[in-house]
Amino acid sequence: MEQFTSGSGSADRSPATPAPGVRGPRVATGDVVRGARLVVIALLSLAALLPWRARPGVTIPGAGGSDQALHTATLARLHAGDAYYTAVGEELRRRQFPTASPFNWRTPLFFSILSVNLQAARIAFVALGLLVLACTVRALARSSVLVVLTGAIAQAGAIMVIFDPEVWVFHEVWTGCLIAVSLFAYAANRSTAGAVLGLFALFVRELAAPYALLCAVFAVRERRRREIQLWGAGFALYAVYYAWHVWAVLHHQQSAEPAHAAGWLQFGGLSFVVDTFRTNSLLHTAPVWAASAALLVVAAGLLARSIPVRTRATAGLYLAFFAAVGQQFNWYWGWLAGFVLPLVFAHGLATLRAIVVGAAAVGDRASVVSGSSALARRS
Repeated sequence: MEQFTSGSGSADRSPATPAPGVRGPRVATGDVVRGARLVVIALLSLAALLPWRARPGVTIPGAGGSDQALHTATLARLHAGDAYYTAVGEELRRRQFPTASPFNWRTPLFFSILSVNLQAARIAFVALGLLVLACTVRALARSSVLVVLTGAIAQAGAIMVIFDPEVWVFHEVWTGCLIAVSLFAYAANRSTAGAVLGLFALFVRELAAPYALLCAVFAVRERRRREIQLWGAGFALYAVYYAWHVWAVLHHQQSAEPAHAAGWLQFGGLSFVVDTFRTNSLLHTAPVWAASAALLVVAAGLLARSIPVRTRATAGLYLAFFAAVGQQFNWYWGWLAGFVLPLVFAHGLATLRAIVVGAAAVGDRASVVSGSSALARRS
């Protein structure tokens, strides 16, 4: 436990003041230090978030682009009472999006819920982002100063999107926040809540499937029967739901619908992985080398045992997923893991520092041994 040492250098001491060379009473300050770290994280986060609100002209990936316009128009039509598949089909064709594959048609549940009250939906979006930030603060509270600072700054860069008036219509941001909160729930030993949040993320966007399957594997490995049943029921329900979605899409398609020239399995490798890092506002306009350096630090974080293995597995799984799946314009998929990577990044920086310090210590010991051997030979 961290402790402070008090003492006085004054010549005129009261009887309660320890004599020179005698250590004063040691005060246990673990709670004070943790509280101070919480304050530091909160101040850093606010410092990063508040300037963002003062710059409405600055945009985040996709904002103002065709995807944003498509989703905004779709929500407006649903709010006005239009049927979901009719509205989506017409908006896709009006903006010349490929419509041949059902994957280009978002599943209806999430937008149907948001369209009931658009203002309440935006408030819920901000609240969800702030919940991610609050959970991050709690997760970092017991960490080293280096982890606290880097984690807070990195997560603040990711969370900036919640104040953008246009990004809230992207399914991927909501899905990424839900995945992050689900992981925090698992870290707090609330497996049922973690599973429910993971399933909710899946129903928002099918790209949450890798995370959902990973959690199901963990449940089987850890023999949590109740969670296994929950995931099994959730997968069965989602299979029926998505099959119905495909049927509805096929029913609303017209003849000779356009398709993508290439599939989603692109094997873009590290180049596309680095592109997905642009979803963090701190890296959005940064040079490529900055995102590449961030990827290196995240890779080191995957080795950090101070992070729950489920969190590391999620980050590693999506990095591998992005290395194989996704076209160049799909870099906004980075939001799926964008609120998990800041934690891995923070611990990765600490891991790299430990590796460097350890290597230097080994070098020093080798020099000492070498010097001693040389001295022994001369003797």
